[in-house]
Amino acid sequence: MKDTIWTTAQGGANTTTTSFNLYQVTGLPDKPVAKKILSRTGSVESHSVILVGQYLWVADRFANTLDIVDQTGEAKTMSLASGPLAGRDPAPDIMALSPDESTVFVALRGKTPLTSNVKGLDNAVGDVGGFAILSVKDNGRDATVSS
Repeated sequence: MKDTIWTTAQGGANTTTTSFNLYQVTGLPDKPVAKKILSRTGSVESHSVILVGQYLWVADRFANTLDIVDQTGEAKTMSLASGPLAGRDPAPDIMALSPDESTVFVALRGKTPLTSNVKGLDNAVGDVGGFAILSVKDNGRDATVSS
């Protein structure tokens, strides 16, 4: 959508991460209006949102999940600790879409993140660093962990 920004916001004290919300911001630049599209609670911490086809992909580094959301708020959640990352704690972070929109690259936090980790909670710590490669399926409606 033209003149639209999608963003996430976190909630919780400095010792917990208890929620995140996904917002659609329209009316830019003169009269911005924010609409909550998705909300999650529990041990969650979203950090990255990108548009893939007609779907928003929201990575959660604490829960190790990817929410795939249509623009009305209907969502499906998939584990990123699957395929080659099965049994791992990938802690997905920033995502980028390939120019041909067939692949999403996801940075993984690793064992010693430099920012945003709550000591003792380890919300931003993973057990594998580097990046994951996700294959886009069904015009962004689905994905598989390729490597």
